[in-house]
Amino acid sequence: MPDNDHVSSVIINKWLVIGALPNGDYQLAELRHDKQAEGFAQIVIAIYQNELNLISDSVNLLVKRAVFCRDVSTNEELATLTAEFTRNCIDGVAMLKNKEGENVNSY
Repeated sequence: MPDNDHVSSVIINKWLVIGALPNGDYQLAELRHDKQAEGFAQIVIAIYQNELNLISDSVNLLVKRAVFCRDVSTNEELATLTAEFTRNCIDGVAMLKNKEGENVNSY
């Protein structure tokens, strides 16, 4: 299990956390409210060695959540939202690459 003290991360859409691990891998986590600790906790979904797989899975999860939450109702909205999520994830990974070793802001 990765040591979260050594993870530089970015939050995507107030829900997913993409983190850069010290060995160069990426961590995808879900941000959840922890009632016991009265704060937020990261629940690791997967570890990736490949940016393309990370972005693909991240966009897929974000789109599924948007459909489930009924944030989209037409094919056009789905296409627009998918493009937006893809850009946000790509930009998030780029921020991690540029800020290696530092915590970065949410996107």
